[in-house]
Amino acid sequence: MNRSIMVFAAVSAALCAGSAQAQVRIVSVYEGMASYAEAMAADSTPDRDALWREKVIDPYWELCAEGSQYLDYGPSLTTPVADIEGLKAAAHALRASSVEATVRAAIEKASSILPGPATTVCILAADPEWTYLRDLHGVGGFTAGAGKIWLTILPEGDWTDWLTYGIAHEYHHSVWMAAPRQLSDMADYLVFEGQADSFARLVDPQRQAPWTNALVAPQERAAWQLMERHIGATDAETMRALMFGGVDDVPRWAGYTIGFRMVQAFLGAHPELTVSQWTAIPTSEFIGRAFDDPEHFPRAPLP
Repeated sequence: MNRSIMVFAAVSAALCAGSAQAQVRIVSVYEGMASYAEAMAADSTPDRDALWREKVIDPYWELCAEGSQYLDYGPSLTTPVADIEGLKAAAHALRASSVEATVRAAIEKASSILPGPATTVCILAADPEWTYLRDLHGVGGFTAGAGKIWLTILPEGDWTDWLTYGIAHEYHHSVWMAAPRQLSDMADYLVFEGQADSFARLVDPQRQAPWTNALVAPQERAAWQLMERHIGATDAETMRALMFGGVDDVPRWAGYTIGFRMVQAFLGAHPELTVSQWTAIPTSEFIGRAFDDPEHFPRAPLP
């Protein structure tokens, strides 16, 4: 095993030794959203922004967002939902489900595999206009910081089947963020997402996330060469465009597929590593493994 990998594996094992399952707090933000929708429906001339702040922001901000280091990267919580009837229907569907129990069980399973910080999961009803969530099986996630996960749900289709996968993905982000490091550039972003999807597949192996296998072989080769040219990019616009694709001829979900492939290739070469160990290994090791594998990760031609 590479000496630097051995060092990081040993440090990870020492840090995680004796760790218990994460403490879990579930916050049903959708109840505040339902209260907002009911108040809007009962008043023909409400101050929508003030009502949203009263019902949705003020009661939950400290638990779900205060002090989170990546808050600026996530969806805004401050914009009121306009589709009141759609919001009421979504909240009703969440109330009728066992979403809290499923989320708690998923965190407990994830933390039994990968010890992590005390975790708060804030469950929101998605804005009905966020139809892109249908392609994510109705489950959207964002980790605002270590121990703070937002789960935004569009309760349509098979969303309940994808809760565990979605939570596991975000839980891995939470553990990653708990370490003293930063998500700095494109290389970090690729590995960050690739690790999270690799972990989620361990927790819920029945799910094959479409964003981890979104490219055919020629697209994958071209996408990797593009990623390589921008591997040190630090601006959020470039990084998001490469990860999510759909712009400037970048295939949809390109970065997620490349990141997953990269992490899977590394793990295949190092089956002896535990989840805690490979989570602690720095980005440079994963990128270096890809650069050393031109068959699967062909280098970009020189300009």
